[in-house]
Amino acid sequence: MLECWNKDRGMRPRFSGVVSMLESWIRAPNLLLEKAASVVQNNDEKSVYTILQTISKWLEAIGMEKYANNFLEQGFATPRQILNVSFEDLLKLGIEPIGHRKKIYNAIQNTKVQ
Repeated sequence: MLECWNKDRGMRPRFSGVVSMLESWIRAPNLLLEKAASVVQNNDEKSVYTILQTISKWLEAIGMEKYANNFLEQGFATPRQILNVSFEDLLKLGIEPIGHRKKIYNAIQNTKVQ
């Protein structure tokens, strides 16, 4: 459903398309899980994270929700507040696996350009 927030209105789905998508998810909830997994895996520059209001939701969108408390304990409540966090800062926040730091750092960079 992130397509609904596309900056280019012409690229947004029509209402009828949204309704049919929702109906298909109601009939087959497993399709919703597949869609959620593909959004997290397709973490590229087209993903729009600035629409997310809380750091918890932002981290959930990139599959890193387990680090929400790390950010919240340091006073980061919204995605906009982490725009100046460096790769090294992520280690100081307690994010030890380098792959997780890379994923979060890349998402921060994507959020900056939006």
